[in-house]
Formats: sequence, C-alpha cells, structure tokens
Amino acid sequence: MAGELDARAAGGKRLSDKVCIVTGSGQGIGRATAKRLGEEGGTIVVADRVDESA
Repeated sequence: MAGELDARAAGGKRLSDKVCIVTGSGQGIGRATAKRLGEEGGTIVVADRVDESA
C-alpha cells in the first residue's frame, strides 16, 4: 500500500499502458471512477444506458 501512495504523490501514471472499461459511467460512482482512472493515465472506455450521459 505504501508503494501505491508513493506513486500517487509523485504524480505517477501507473495505468499508462492499460485500457479501463467503466460501465455505468454516466453519473455517480461510475463517472468518478472513469475520471480517476483517466487521471492515473489509463485509456478509458465508458458505457452507459443513455449515450449522452457517458
């Protein structure tokens, strides 16, 4: 866990080579998760029941 915290503090992009699929990303936890994964450097694929929300 300490290594994980160090990577965040240093601005590390630990997901830079990863594709992250987030369903239910139109609002709430799904949206927050997609944003956080993007901040960590991941390539994000989002999906929601309503196209405009995703």
